[in-house]
Amino acid sequence: EIIIIGSMIVGMGLGFTSSTYVVDVQTNVGWQIRGAATSAIHFARMLGSALGAALFGMIVNLSLQQRGVASSEIASLMDPVRREQLVETSHAPLTAALGNSLTEVYLITGLMAVLALLVGLYMPRGLNPGTSLGSQNPLETTRTRPPTG
Repeated sequence: EIIIIGSMIVGMGLGFTSSTYVVDVQTNVGWQIRGAATSAIHFARMLGSALGAALFGMIVNLSLQQRGVASSEIASLMDPVRREQLVETSHAPLTAALGNSLTEVYLITGLMAVLALLVGLYMPRGLNPGTSLGSQNPLETTRTRPPTG
């Protein structure tokens, strides 16, 4: 249950911020590079997702290895047919080891979130979407729009 709640919190946080970042970047770049800036955001997001999945998968695997759990034993937990064949006495320690490994991942993720919050608190104030680096002139008036029609 804790894993589900943690995943929901992470998903909601990412869902609320994803479009905000894209709109913020699009607002603060010129029309000529808006597509490149948007694609750079999406590329960075995909690269970060791939690296994050690999990193946290490695942490889970190393944690399970330290607890003396073989990968074939975890595979048996993930397969519904093989899971039914496990004796209850061998099922509980595997489930506990997997739960502890995932707890480590969530703790590391939580620490990274706190670090990101602290970095965000020290970012410059007064930057406003629609203005260039806090200036008083909106970007829309200082750059040329593409021709319409």
